Amino acid sequence: MKDFNRLYLLHKDLIKPKTIIINNKNEFAFVQEFNNGLELLKTIKSDGEYYPYIITNDFEKYKTITTYKNKKMNRYLIDEKISYKKRFLKAIVYQKKDLKVLNNFNQ
Repeated sequence: MKDFNRLYLLHKDLIKPKTIIINNKNEFAFVQEFNNGLELLKTIKSDGEYYPYIITNDFEKYKTITTYKNKKMNRYLIDEKISYKKRFLKAIVYQKKDLKVLNNFNQ
């Protein structure tokens, strides 16, 4: 993957898009499939557990439908110059009805 004049060699499973829907606490085990799974669980719990939540690393999909810090996610990614590597590797969580990204994307 070429990203801001750097070349990264990543295993194809790391950049494979994954999306899961969390409907209750019993489905928390599926969150461990993502690199930042612990952060995602903490985010859901701090939000008050208003199900369903969607967790995904498919940035091609979520960048057009979600918002983050009162901006469309696509615009935020461009304005903040978020690397392609980070877009693929960091999963996000959002409520299905609100479409607002809940976890901190900058960390």
